[in-house]
Amino acid sequence: MPMDPAYLGLAIPLLLFVLWYFERKRQREQRHDAEQLEEEIAAAVPSRQLEALLLGGHDEAKPARGESFRNFLHGAPTRKLTADWFVGVYLLLLSFLGLGGLAVLIIGDAVKNLALRNILIAMVAAVALVAWALRIHAARRRDKIEARLRRVLQAHGLVCAAVIDSSWHVNGTAGDFAALSSDRLPHALLGCHGEAMTTYRALAEMPLPQVIVAGSDVAIADKPAKHIAVVAFARGFGVGANLEAIAANVSATIRAEFTPNRRHTLRTG
Repeated sequence: MPMDPAYLGLAIPLLLFVLWYFERKRQREQRHDAEQLEEEIAAAVPSRQLEALLLGGHDEAKPARGESFRNFLHGAPTRKLTADWFVGVYLLLLSFLGLGGLAVLIIGDAVKNLALRNILIAMVAAVALVAWALRIHAARRRDKIEARLRRVLQAHGLVCAAVIDSSWHVNGTAGDFAALSSDRLPHALLGCHGEAMTTYRALAEMPLPQVIVAGSDVAIADKPAKHIAVVAFARGFGVGANLEAIAANVSATIRAEFTPNRRHTLRTG
């Protein structure tokens, strides 16, 4: 049974109102969280500001940010579904339709035109060759990063470490992350939902190095060069350990390994 156009006309304004309300709700939550975090960072020790930023706003008693429309309808705090998200999905669908139609037209012409077919084959082969070369280059760079991180770990008895590049991605790791007591610190510092970006950008504005503590796990974050950040993890330094002094020593080793005037710079941007 076809839908009455009048009902469709009512549904569109209702959907727009829901999106508007949802966006306003998200903005209010973000402003509240930002104000609370600013107070916590201002009160924190300079070398622990990153800890206040990443862990200070995650109170166990507070409800977690939901990611589903059901969370929103139930009044739970939200963080992922936004008007931008709906617009992004819409534009993605349009892109798929447009590129699919263009591909059908080009392939149809290529079947009839031998010269065009050969050009397309050459273009595909060139793209595949470039992709293969970039993959080899990236693998070699990751090996170099891992070797440098391992030297940092061995020098100070650390558990694991990672490098964040200027595109806010984890570009290399070393050590055993499973040896930490929990995954809370790696997720907070290196997570793929904006946490790595937050770590990278925050280190450019904070005193270095930064110390982050969660239970028996400790993270030391540093930015030895403009285009990279390094985070090293340890477990069980012991009660009363001078974490600032330990972090300073680890930072010195990190900077010796990742200083930009080395022969093989890790600059990625």
